[in-house]
Amino acid sequence: MIEALNRRRFLAQAGSALLGSLAVGTPLKVQGTDQAIETGSGKMSQSVEHPSAEPRGVTLFLCGDVMTGRGIDQILPHPGKPQIFEPYMRSAAGYVELAERATGPIRRPVKFTYIWGDALAELERVRPNVRIINLETAVTASEDARPDKGIHYRMHPANISCLT
Repeated sequence: MIEALNRRRFLAQAGSALLGSLAVGTPLKVQGTDQAIETGSGKMSQSVEHPSAEPRGVTLFLCGDVMTGRGIDQILPHPGKPQIFEPYMRSAAGYVELAERATGPIRRPVKFTYIWGDALAELERVRPNVRIINLETAVTASEDARPDKGIHYRMHPANISCLT
């Protein structure tokens, strides 16, 4: 039987795998500081580079709670069925209506890059080596819903490009 991972354990294992893939003793630089994490010893230390050494490091983009199934899917090029299972909203289209009341009409469909807003320019500037997000939405066209789970957000699989 496969053991289900909780979020904290998954992130710990993913982080360990990433750090383990770095060469032992190669500093993982913390952008904007002169600090480095020594992957061989696990200690924080000052980053000291040999003048002829080629800089080596990994830039990470970590993003939590990306929720593409709570109205976002409805404005993307391939909207899924809008039915959601919440006590206060039965259609993801309702979230689009709330957003339009607050900010004005949203032209549909939007480009896949739309959901990242101003963050996209920063991602392109930094060009991280690794991008990790916590997707709070199932990527599925299935209409199956677990009765013991209160909320079921989903994004149509044809909209996966919004994440890449």
